[in-house]
Amino acid sequence: MKAVKTGLTVLTMMVLAVLLVGCIEDPTPTVSPLPTVSPLAMPAQIETYEGPARAVELPSLDKLLTTIDRFFRDARLYAILGLIGLDVVLGVAAALKTGKFDWHRLGDFYKTMVAPYVLGYLALYVTFQLLPEVVGMVGEAGAVAGEVMVTVAFATIVVNLVASIWDHLKVLKYQFGGVGINISA
Repeated sequence: MKAVKTGLTVLTMMVLAVLLVGCIEDPTPTVSPLPTVSPLAMPAQIETYEGPARAVELPSLDKLLTTIDRFFRDARLYAILGLIGLDVVLGVAAALKTGKFDWHRLGDFYKTMVAPYVLGYLALYVTFQLLPEVVGMVGEAGAVAGEVMVTVAFATIVVNLVASIWDHLKVLKYQFGGVGINISA
């Protein structure tokens, strides 16, 4: 599981790097691609070259930075951070109760939760907000598609965090409302 989170973190950083590099305008002129020819093609089968194909236009740096600014203003980010905080507090309480608390592992929550969840969500947020425009979905359809994908990514992170919180509550044998509903079963 740790390797998967590390892989997702690396993938996140690569996506952000590609987006940042793609947003910086290159002053050198682009070279038109050459026509593709099959090595078995007869001279009559060779297609003539009609000009450059439609290039994919990456969003501008301004648009990228605006999207990142919207990310940090999004309430879903703060919901994720709040759930991470609750999970850490309950994890410490559960470790103290079971006698497995280790001061040296207390800071591990940053590399196991904050970095993968927040940076991963940032990469997905930026990608899903800008990807519909890159692939040609403009207007309302692109905005809805991007928002749906961001919401699915958010829901996945929340489900993972709630499951971890639930596990900590089971270790603590928490009773809801004092009526004896024990969730440890």
